[in-house]
Amino acid sequence: MLEPDQRRAEDRALEAAHADRVADKSTLVIAETSNERLDMLNARAQAIRVQEGELGPERIPLRERPYGLHPGDQIVLRAPLTHDELGKVRNGTSADVLYVDVVNERATLRITDGREAQWDKALLDGGQARLAYVSHPFPAQGRTTDTAHLIAGVHARSVHQEGAQTGSR
Repeated sequence: MLEPDQRRAEDRALEAAHADRVADKSTLVIAETSNERLDMLNARAQAIRVQEGELGPERIPLRERPYGLHPGDQIVLRAPLTHDELGKVRNGTSADVLYVDVVNERATLRITDGREAQWDKALLDGGQARLAYVSHPFPAQGRTTDTAHLIAGVHARSVHQEGAQTGSR
């Protein structure tokens, strides 16, 4: 649905994605926006989950992010790194936050290949951990979800092609 008010469009996309999660669907919100705005949208998506009681109050902060990590969060690592137990972890690796140790600032993550390990705050910050509720279009390519919601805004361009297919250019 087209929405002339950008904030309302964002709210509708975040609410629709949350309703999909509640219905046990995998979902993603895609936004063509700045990294700072993306972090704010992810913080809003996380706040919805906190308000609904889906995430506990315990959290560990992340450097230069307007949010911390709660058990139950979905994240993506935006920089390659080497983990003591897991070895090399690639940029774009997704993970679920299983547990957070607030005192020692550690999180137990399950990465996409099913392996679980503890990550300290320095490693999470070094991997540029970000919430993964809202993503830029390029990193979203190749992700399989039941639903996807698009927030188009000031950075969007209109392109019309006869018989065009979706995908990257």
